Amino acid sequence: MRHQKGITENKTWPWPMAVLFLFSAFFIFAQAVLAQKEPEIHSEPFKINGKEVKEYLMEKYKLHKDDVRSEILQTPNGPSGELHINSFEKPITPPNVVVTEGTVEGRARAIAQAFFRDEASFLGITAIDEIREVRINTIKGDRGQVTSVHYRRYINNVELENMHIRITVGTEETITNMSANLVAPPLELYEAVRKKTLTENEIRQIIKQDLGATKDLTGMKISEIKKVAIPSPPYIVWTANAGVKSDHGMWGYRIDAFTGEIIKKGYVVIH
Repeated sequence: MRHQKGITENKTWPWPMAVLFLFSAFFIFAQAVLAQKEPEIHSEPFKINGKEVKEYLMEKYKLHKDDVRSEILQTPNGPSGELHINSFEKPITPPNVVVTEGTVEGRARAIAQAFFRDEASFLGITAIDEIREVRINTIKGDRGQVTSVHYRRYINNVELENMHIRITVGTEETITNMSANLVAPPLELYEAVRKKTLTENEIRQIIKQDLGATKDLTGMKISEIKKVAIPSPPYIVWTANAGVKSDHGMWGYRIDAFTGEIIKKGYVVIH
């Protein structure tokens, strides 16, 4: 009997240890997974020669700390984030300005482009021809005449979404203000822009079919349709707004440019 009891005890006592072992194994596995994912999280400020962007700009252009706000972070694909410079009190004069136009706008362009060439590293510019002017305007303000040049970034003629730079040149032909939102494009994006995508007409048909499933298409209107590049899969998307006569607003579409899948759809009421 004592022998049988011993057998019974040997059958039951390992279970708590087995549970503990499984829990420990799961904990170790979870830690390993987290450790693998940690490199994907990048929150370190972007640095130039060991200095954060704000410190670098303050030192180089003798700016006050309140004149610069930098949220540019280091990512595996380059700098990403927002930058704002207010240099009215200490205007920036970039080196090697090459003027090819004698107009106010022409000189402003030359100054902005010289700044791009000189500060390409923290702006994440690897090819200057990817930065294209989309708008330029000259106005008279409290501090005299200023010209603002607005830029977007294009990769293989596809606009990089949310990437924009504005440089303002003052009466002394120096940079008095700058704002930028930088987006770091991965190598996969450069590969994606070389692939064939659905055409605009095909995207219109997808939207029409989607709206027609639940609505009368009388008075249907599709506007602001555009193909853009983004820094995450599927890397190329079509965006558009669409509505019908019975609606009081517009549907915003975001569509995979390769498969035609509707990634996102939202409704905005127009008052």
